[in-house]
Parts: sequence; structure tokens; C-alpha cells
Amino acid sequence: MCRSSTNSLRIQSFKFLNFWYITPCSIHCIDRSVSPLCWNCKKMFGDYDHCWWSCEKIAPFWKRIHSIINQLYGINLPFTREVLLLNLFPDTDIPSSTLEQISILLSSAKNVIAGKWKQTSNLNISDWSAKIWEYFVLDKITFNIATRNKPRDYSRFEKKWSVILSYLCSTESIPDWYNFLDFRMF
Repeated sequence: MCRSSTNSLRIQSFKFLNFWYITPCSIHCIDRSVSPLCWNCKKMFGDYDHCWWSCEKIAPFWKRIHSIINQLYGINLPFTREVLLLNLFPDTDIPSSTLEQISILLSSAKNVIAGKWKQTSNLNISDWSAKIWEYFVLDKITFNIATRNKPRDYSRFEKKWSVILSYLCSTESIPDWYNFLDFRMF
């Protein structure tokens, strides 16, 4: 489960782990008139594993996310369901702060997939970037509310988001409102 102060990330992780998202196979068991085939590729049975991982329209998205994370942090995470879907990282010497950042990126990817659950459009990195920006703002607001009556120490917040923001800024996926945002705002 993603460890974050942002409730929407926690909710998304909870929904994923508790099979909240109903697959075509599940619906077919209830109503035989509904096709059990995947909504995206329309070729394979749409079970949970297929819809989240092995669908031909989902797999390239996961490969790209995996590649970006490995490049961003200079690590070599295994390309497995356990790591990318369940955030079960192998025993490594990766710092917990880095694992927290990776969890945010992976949860954002899962949220993009969930947002396009029944659509046949391909997933793209710009949707993922937009979701990360959304989580950044929510985490910023949460941080500021939690520290409103205390002296604010932004170093932990800046450390948590610095690598992610540097990536987002380098990809030119900066929203119009970002220029008005400051770490010490609110």
C-alpha cells in the first residue's frame, strides 16, 4: 500500500488491493449477456491480472513507467507484478525515502489505469504526469494544514518531491498554474 499523507493515494491503493474494480470476467459471471473479453484489447479474457498487467494496451504503459523509474533513481527494479502493482519491493539497499517516492509514482500509474478502466484509448505518460502533479498539490496542501500551527520544516517535503518534480519539469509537462506555486505557499 502506498504510504502517503494524500488520502486519494491511500484510497486508490485500498481499492486495488481489495478488488474494488470489477473486471469483464466478473460481470460475465453475473450477467451472461456481457462479454468476458477485456474492454481494452477485446481479445483475451478480462480477469484482474489481464486488465491491470498483461493486456497488450496496458503492458507498454507499465514498461515505460518501469523504464522511467529506473532511469530517474539509477536503480534496477525488477519488472514484475509484485513490484509494480503491489509495491512489494525486493530486499534491497534502496532508502525508504526513495521507495516512498517510487510508491507515489506507481500508485499514480495505477490511478491512470483505473481512470480509463472501460475506455479503449491507449494510456500515455502525459496522463501519468498530470496525475502526479495532482498528487503533488494535494500532498502540499496536506503538509501545510498539518503544520499550520507549528514552525514549518520544508526540507522533508522538498526531499520527498525534488526528484519527481525535476523529472516532471524536464519533460515539459508543467501545468500553467505551476509557476504560481511555491513550496512555502499557504
